[in-house]
Amino acid sequence: MSRRAALLLALAGALLVPQTGHACSFSWSKGSSPRDIPRRGDVFEVRGEFRFVDGRTGEDIPEGVSEVQFEPGTGDLLGRIVRKNGRVMRTRQFYSEISVDCQAYLAPLAAATGRFWLEKRRGKDGRYRILMWKPD
Repeated sequence: MSRRAALLLALAGALLVPQTGHACSFSWSKGSSPRDIPRRGDVFEVRGEFRFVDGRTGEDIPEGVSEVQFEPGTGDLLGRIVRKNGRVMRTRQFYSEISVDCQAYLAPLAAATGRFWLEKRRGKDGRYRILMWKPD
C-alpha cells in the first residue's frame, strides 16, 4: 500500500470515530416560548435588578464569582430582584445546562437588570419562579 493510500485510510478511520455532543433540535412546549410567556394569564412582569443568592447561606453572590450554588436538593438557582421602588422579590429558576448550550435558556445567567416575567403563584418558600428575562 502506498503512503498516500495509508494516509487516506487513516483519515477515513478518524472520521468514523464517534463524536460526543448533543443536538439542539427542539420545539417549545405550549406556553413556554419567548413569544407565549408574556401573554400567559399566570405570569406578571416586573422591572428591576437581579442578583444570585447562595442556595446554602442565602447571602448574595458577588459579581464575578463563577460558581453559583444550587438550592440543596433541587436543580434550582436562587436569587432576588430589587425593583426601583426598593421592593425585594425573592426568586428561583430551574437551571438546564442543555438549554444554555442550545441558547434556549430564558432566565439570567449572571447579575442583570431588565424585565422579568414571573409566575404569579409563589412557591411554598415564598419565591417567585423566573420564566423569562430581557435586558433593558
